[in-house]
Amino acid sequence: MKFFKKVIRVRKSQKRGSFVQATNSKVVFYIHLQLIKDNILSVVICYT
Repeated sequence: MKFFKKVIRVRKSQKRGSFVQATNSKVVFYIHLQLIKDNILSVVICYT
């Protein structure tokens, strides 16, 4: 029974880890988009 509980705990922590990874990649992607937008704006301002 103890072994079974350990397995469940490991599975839960793995799920949490993958969730955190997914969130992190979304955040990185969002920041990347913001940076690209800022760059485009500065380029447009430079050329105008």
